[in-house]
Amino acid sequence: MNPALVADLITTVHLGIVLYILVGQVLILVGWGLGWAWIRRPGFRWSHVGLMVFVAAQGALDRICPLTTWEFELRQRAGQEGREGTFVGRLARDLLFVDVPQETLNRIYVAFAALVLASLVLVRPRRRSPEPSASQGGGESGETRGESGSGGEPGA
Repeated sequence: MNPALVADLITTVHLGIVLYILVGQVLILVGWGLGWAWIRRPGFRWSHVGLMVFVAAQGALDRICPLTTWEFELRQRAGQEGREGTFVGRLARDLLFVDVPQETLNRIYVAFAALVLASLVLVRPRRRSPEPSASQGGGESGETRGESGSGGEPGA
């Protein structure tokens, strides 16, 4: 497969992960205030925390993200430097890589991870509820597993 195309794909996935973390955090905070129940879904919350903790750990250890390293190596293999690549690859790269010292980025990663972890405490993911039994009338309410619970009010 064309290494330049794979590098563009990696950059696009990388950008998607960054957007998931950033937009996800904004939605968690806004949803907390507005009482959105979906922001408490365990799959969403734990994947969000896991990704951010990984990013912060890389920064705290002064390591470059493995996706960045992989993309760079593929671009070298393709003979690309600078702004080469497809339009989507260049666009994703321009959005993703900013001209800030790595040390500053590492501090931002750790601070943002602290915010993500604080929101995990403030806006707790809900626990999965057990399957309702037929005698409890749970089968007719229209609720799906894990959708009942605190409703997502702030502080609930």
